[in-house]
Amino acid sequence: MNESIPIREYEEAVYVYWFGPSLPSVKIGHTNDPDKRLNQLGNDTGVPDHLASFAAIVWLDRKREKVEARAHAMAAPFRRSGEWFDLPAHEALAYIISAAKELGIRYEIEDR
Repeated sequence: MNESIPIREYEEAVYVYWFGPSLPSVKIGHTNDPDKRLNQLGNDTGVPDHLASFAAIVWLDRKREKVEARAHAMAAPFRRSGEWFDLPAHEALAYIISAAKELGIRYEIEDR
């Protein structure tokens, strides 16, 4: 792996999506285009003008699916349904970071 290539040029990201402090559920997912994905998620909720957003985006140099799967496994006791977990956003982010470290994958965090 070429360490000189900026991580974001790989366009692989795992994100934490949340509805804000009033609802503790978060979604741990992955995407190539976080802004496009945010629009899709906003439309999927069926709640117009909801205040959901990304709590954080973790850019990876490779293997985002493996990082996401490992983070899901780590957070399994808190799974609500599918990719949704009853966790604070900072704990979901910690699972993603732990998964990347465990798998030896470089990452960069973008707080939102």
